[in-house]
Amino acid sequence: MTGFARSGEYRSVGEMIPATLKLLMPKADAEVWADPLTQAMDEFLIDSPLRMAGFLAQVAHESTDLTRLEER
Repeated sequence: MTGFARSGEYRSVGEMIPATLKLLMPKADAEVWADPLTQAMDEFLIDSPLRMAGFLAQVAHESTDLTRLEER
């Protein structure tokens, strides 16, 4: 188990659940973004806690917690 989900709330190492996403990115619409983030992590083999942490930190930083989708 990773630090990203409690037992029974994930299917794979890289699955993001809305409750956890909301903790990591409070401004994000967690219900909308949890599945697309899981799909991206699966597609690009982001499959360890360290890779997940790096990916999610970068996403949060670049998108202001998934509130901005375009650069200014």
